[in-house]
Amino acid sequence: MSDRAKLIEALRDLVGSGLRQEDPHPVVVPGTLEEAAGCLRVARECGFAVLPLGSGSSFPADFALRRQNVLAVSAARLAGMERLSPFAVRVLAGTPTAAVLRAVDSPRRTVGGLLCDVHRSNGTSALGALWRRVRRIELINARGEITDLAGPLCISTTDPALAALVVGSRGRLGFVTALEIAGTVPIVVENETVPRSDSLPAGAAESVVSRLDAQRVADEAGLFQW
Repeated sequence: MSDRAKLIEALRDLVGSGLRQEDPHPVVVPGTLEEAAGCLRVARECGFAVLPLGSGSSFPADFALRRQNVLAVSAARLAGMERLSPFAVRVLAGTPTAAVLRAVDSPRRTVGGLLCDVHRSNGTSALGALWRRVRRIELINARGEITDLAGPLCISTTDPALAALVVGSRGRLGFVTALEIAGTVPIVVENETVPRSDSLPAGAAESVVSRLDAQRVADEAGLFQW
C-alpha cells in the first residue's frame, strides 16, 4: 500500500466524512482538537506535509502547491467561544472574525486566518486590535501535540517572540487551534493602522529569534514546510 493510500485510510478512520477531498491534494476538516492532532500525526507518519487552513480565503486565486504530498487541514469546524472568566475568553481558530471583531472588513475570515495570513497581517487595525488582547496562542505542533505559546498579555517565563512569529506565518510554525483573549468580545476595531508583524508587541524585533530559527525548533521534521 502506498503512503497516500495509508494516509487516506487512516484519515477516514479518524474523521469519517471530515475527509472532504482526496485528489489532487487530500483535504480534511476535523471536528475536534483530538481529531486535528491525529491528522497531523498521521501526515507525519506517511511523509506528508501539512497545510493549515482557516476558511481558505487568505490564499490568492492563483495559489498553487509545489509539492504533491501535502495534506490540507482546515480549522473551519473548530469554531466557537468559551468564557474562561469575566476577564478572558477562549476563541477557537475557525471562529469567523465577525463574531470577535466589530467592523472587520471580511466576515468570512477566521480568527486563525487573520492571525496567520501574511498578506493581511501588516498594517491592519483588525489584527492590531486582536493581538493586543492575546494572552496565549494554542496550537498543534509537528509532533501532533496540543501546546501553547505565551502572548503579549501573558506573564510567563516563556519567550513571547515565538508567539509573535506566528503572526503572518501562514501556518508554517504549527496548526493554530485557539486564542485566549483578555476582556470581552466583540472587540471594537478603531480606525487606525499597526506596525508590521515583526514589530508587534513582544515581536521578533525584540528578540534574536528569527522565523527560520523558530521553524527549526517548532517544526524539526518540516511537517509544515509545504
